[in-house]
Amino acid sequence: KFERFSLMRYKDMIILFICQQLHFLIVAEEETPFGGVKFGGLTASMASNYENKDQYGAWNLVDGNYNTLAHTNYANSGIWLRVHLEKTANIRSIEIYNRDNSPVVLERIVGISVIIKKDEETVKNCGEITEAKSKYEIFCLGRGNMVELSNERATGFQNLREVEVFGQGELNETRLKAQYSSTLISLYQGRVS
Repeated sequence: KFERFSLMRYKDMIILFICQQLHFLIVAEEETPFGGVKFGGLTASMASNYENKDQYGAWNLVDGNYNTLAHTNYANSGIWLRVHLEKTANIRSIEIYNRDNSPVVLERIVGISVIIKKDEETVKNCGEITEAKSKYEIFCLGRGNMVELSNERATGFQNLREVEVFGQGELNETRLKAQYSSTLISLYQGRVS
């Protein structure tokens, strides 16, 4: 009986250890701000259009061409640009390519907040851009269907070259739980026999 008890206790410790390790891996996967795939099928919108909307429209934010610009008209009270995903997804990071052909236009982005939203509801405020540079890589986790770049206090113009969104599509929790349970049962059975 002592050996059987010890063996059972040993198996339980192994299962507990495996559960802890698998849980750690799952949590790490959700919380690690690296990796993910670039989302396609994006659309864009913005608060206003510059004079030549055919040349400087919002779609330039997501056209894959780093030489085109999305350019707002002059604003007296707030500026926003939005990138819309096809559906709700797990967003991991956002890359923003700023217009950088002069110091004046490079500075326009300072003060812009980067926000992950689901419809109109804020999911995660990823922070505010505090320095002017050509490219930003923002690591921010949130589940949403839109990335908004906005500054409610801004006056003037805003113009950006490109916005790219990275992450994962739908997470099938049922499949994940089934794989997790199957792995535990297989490992448990392997140690018992």
